Amino acid sequence: MLFTTMEVYKNTELTERSVRYYSSLDLLRAKKNDRGQLVLSKLEA
Repeated sequence: MLFTTMEVYKNTELTERSVRYYSSLDLLRAKKNDRGQLVLSKLEA
């Protein structure tokens, strides 16, 4: 399941800064799609 930054913010109120923090802890993987939006995926344990 993939979400854009805005979808994540609407659903969880996580800001892009928070997303970067969780990415650095290897809890989320963030990459940009072809429209330049940040796409997030949860890392499998």
